[in-house]
Amino acid sequence: MNNLQVGYAKADITPVSGIGLAGYYMDRPCDGVLDNLEAIAVAIKAGDTMVLMLTLDNLGIHDVQTNAVMRRTVAERTGVKESCITISCTHTHTAPFVNLNADDEKIVQYTKTVIGKTADGAAYAIEDLQNAK
Repeated sequence: MNNLQVGYAKADITPVSGIGLAGYYMDRPCDGVLDNLEAIAVAIKAGDTMVLMLTLDNLGIHDVQTNAVMRRTVAERTGVKESCITISCTHTHTAPFVNLNADDEKIVQYTKTVIGKTADGAAYAIEDLQNAK
């Protein structure tokens, strides 16, 4: 009997216009959307073990505190142990920084939104669990 289950979900993390975009070492405000940015969540359960693989359309999460807060928020929302949660980024230069310690309040607010939506997506992925084929 197969006891492997997999679930998938995504959340829209597209920022509002005017927020600064990461990369290229210059000021570049978001002036429109070609493709939405997403937070993708994959939940994998085997027996009593659950893992979450999260991927954000973002340059990267370079702030240790922000990474820890995101991991803790996802763990609290889903019940999955922090040590069983991976967070990766696509390394796009057309997304804002994700940083709770940024000097720009728009970035801080965007980061809080991303953390919340990522946690929601992780919970939806768990709700979507079904037997793997």
